[in-house]
Amino acid sequence: MKKNRIKKMWTLSLAAMFILNAFIPNQEVNAKGVTKKTVTIRAGQKKKIQIKQKNVKKIKVKSSKKSVATVKAAGKKAIQITGKKAGKAVITVKITTKKKKVKTIQYKVTVKKKKTSNTGIRL
Repeated sequence: MKKNRIKKMWTLSLAAMFILNAFIPNQEVNAKGVTKKTVTIRAGQKKKIQIKQKNVKKIKVKSSKKSVATVKAAGKKAIQITGKKAGKAVITVKITTKKKKVKTIQYKVTVKKKKTSNTGIRL
């Protein structure tokens, strides 16, 4: 009787972990307090990302490979990432709050090749 109850509890807890894992956003925080997220875009595409931080005073942005992806601050609450060519880059965003606290977010950006249209027309 106890074994069946333990098996049911174990099964329910595993199921809950799988369900919760599906709804948790793709981010991780390392020991230094840097939040890491992933972004995938195509070459030539622009993506605007909203910053969910209160009391933002200033945003500094930087790209590890400007030939792959560039970034610029779009106001105090957003950044804009532009894919240049296929490859990988890390975008670092340093947010300074009005209380002079600094939070760092890193986006691992993957830029895929530009999609070519295949119209099927031959000349």
